[in-house]
Amino acid sequence: MVEQGYINSRVVKSDKERIYIWFAEIYRQWVKFRKKGRNPVKVESSELARLLKEEPYFHKDTKVRINGHCLRAYMLIKDESPEIVREFAEILR
Repeated sequence: MVEQGYINSRVVKSDKERIYIWFAEIYRQWVKFRKKGRNPVKVESSELARLLKEEPYFHKDTKVRINGHCLRAYMLIKDESPEIVREFAEILR
């Protein structure tokens, strides 16, 4: 989804300690991606959010400024996040 431009730096922000993701927009883009037949799995937003919030690296649901917009985002602890999540945040930085 990153390669196709569905997810980009307007939905992710990171600093030394934290990663912020605008979950609602990422989910909307995933739905568009899925509707084009690229991912047949259908999962509700609330279910994905619940699963993410259960992860040990999830810190809190907060408001953050991403690209000049104040957005509701999920804050993840960078050092506790899986390597793939840290790499994803660095690519979109």
